[in-house]
Amino acid sequence: GYLYVSDTDNHHVVRYPPGSLVGTVVAGTTNVNSAGLSNLNSPSGIVVDDDLNLYVADESNSRIVKWSSNATVGTVVI
Repeated sequence: GYLYVSDTDNHHVVRYPPGSLVGTVVAGTTNVNSAGLSNLNSPSGIVVDDDLNLYVADESNSRIVKWSSNATVGTVVI
């Protein structure tokens, strides 16, 4: 039921609860683009699995990063 938005220009992913106009940053740091595992650099695609793990295509860092539910840093998977 959640809506996930990959905000490429602000370098983060935001999750919106059903029916809400207010979201929460669940991956990356707003307006910070770097190769650190707490940050993203132009996230361009996302997938959420059945366990609510978030997989982010971190385009400018050329990697796929997994963010577990409630994680503050990601794990490089590819």
